Amino acid sequence: MQDGWKSPAGLLFRLKDGSIIFVPLAKQDTQSGAPVIHGAYKILAQNGLKPGKYLVRLTSGDGKTPAANEQLAAPGGSTNIVSMDLIPEDWNTKHKHQVEVKSDRDNRFDFDIPNINTRKKK
Repeated sequence: MQDGWKSPAGLLFRLKDGSIIFVPLAKQDTQSGAPVIHGAYKILAQNGLKPGKYLVRLTSGDGKTPAANEQLAAPGGSTNIVSMDLIPEDWNTKHKHQVEVKSDRDNRFDFDIPNINTRKKK
């Protein structure tokens, strides 16, 4: 582990699988992320974050949405998947949620993600 780097961890309520990324907001030169597995994530110590403020960005694809409607009719169906993101925009493409990683405490960040997108892609 790099000296002074922290290893954030936490739970993501209502989200089973996906990924989480911490994007630096200050002059710290660390950005990191981790997979979300069964609603939990942990950034390993060797990939930790320096203290400072970070934007939190989440993503979780549905793993079902075909790349194009034409591929649905192809023999055997489509294997080309472009997943529809299940995460609301304010948690990923228009992310605005912030956390502060601190050197003097356990950096556990739990998030309750409302309105997980379950609509089918048109």
